[in-house]
Amino acid sequence: MNSVPGTSNILSSSVIIIGFLIAVYLLLWLCILTIRKITGYHSATTDNISLMDIAAPEKDLRAKVAAAAIAVVLEMENETVPHEFPLPPTALVSAWQAVKRADILKRHGGRPR
Repeated sequence: MNSVPGTSNILSSSVIIIGFLIAVYLLLWLCILTIRKITGYHSATTDNISLMDIAAPEKDLRAKVAAAAIAVVLEMENETVPHEFPLPPTALVSAWQAVKRADILKRHGGRPR
């Protein structure tokens, strides 16, 4: 049935490995749950929070956002515009001279005298 020999072995080993990984994740999750139950760690519930506690951080957050916006605007004003690179200096020899010298060197096999 399989067009490639040995694919059933690969498929079965892949299923075994995936099953093993899922079992490991479940075991770790159960360990975390038992540790939380033993130590008595519980996250904060929203029942104990009043509306005043919620409004106070919002004002603080607005102040932080405003300060960050002002800092960004000031930084943008101080930002310099990148300048274009200057042209490179002109070559000591032109392209025509360089080609001619290369031809002479190729023909004579050394430096021209």
